[in-house]
Amino acid sequence: MSMKSLANPVLLLVVMVILAVQVQYSIAESPEAAGSISAWAITLCAVGLLVNGVLALSRALAHRGKVTGLVIWSFFFLVLGSTAWVLATNTDEEARADAAALNAMLAAWPRDDAEYPFTASPENPESLLSVAARSGRLSVVQNVLSLPAAAEHTAELLQAAQAAAEAGQTTVLQALLDAGVKADAPCRGGTALHAAVANSHLHAAELMLERGANPDTADADGYTPLMHAAMNGDATMVRLLLKHGADPAAQTAQDGRDAASMTHSEEVEALLSPADSAK
Repeated sequence: MSMKSLANPVLLLVVMVILAVQVQYSIAESPEAAGSISAWAITLCAVGLLVNGVLALSRALAHRGKVTGLVIWSFFFLVLGSTAWVLATNTDEEARADAAALNAMLAAWPRDDAEYPFTASPENPESLLSVAARSGRLSVVQNVLSLPAAAEHTAELLQAAQAAAEAGQTTVLQALLDAGVKADAPCRGGTALHAAVANSHLHAAELMLERGANPDTADADGYTPLMHAAMNGDATMVRLLLKHGADPAAQTAQDGRDAASMTHSEEVEALLSPADSAK
């Protein structure tokens, strides 16, 4: 097999590896790194598209050789380049803001101040730990958890766990639970399970349930996690909660509504019917 015949497969493989790295580390780790990775992927795809396109055009004009293979490779590079572009441009602006805020807080952290990572301020309404948890920066969270002062900040650790659950950062959430955060402890009007369910983060919700979170605990507004899943029309989440013993007959204290009355999804309503939920 000649080097020319290997060029396109090798370039395609490199681009796919770059895209996989971009997906894995994108915004959660570093917006700047994600931008650089996107630029590399887009550049390589542009090169592949340009080279194959020019060769196909020259062959067609000269009536020499088949152009089908070159056109197919051009199409592959066009699709991958478009994918890299979408990943680069459709970035969560809130995640970018969190990453920028976290980087600024890390730069301002006096390393001899053990209280800094747990402390909110007028300039930073959330602690460094909470911002790191929501951003998925596991290494930062682990660094903070290793501080001796962490044992004295159970409330701040709980807030960080809720931030992680809200953002679906399951790995960070697991680290916080391993550090002693109680799965069922209330925080800011609800539990971390409420936060995960309300934001449709299935894996985070599953982790909380496996660690003992009560699926029937009501938040400050009287809603159980099952009610939040029903309001979202999230049938997969409803199944998970029912599997872990959530009570579909639970009602709000204010107006006596149950989860079935809060959904607009026929599938969810069927799951919550007495006959179906009893299975």
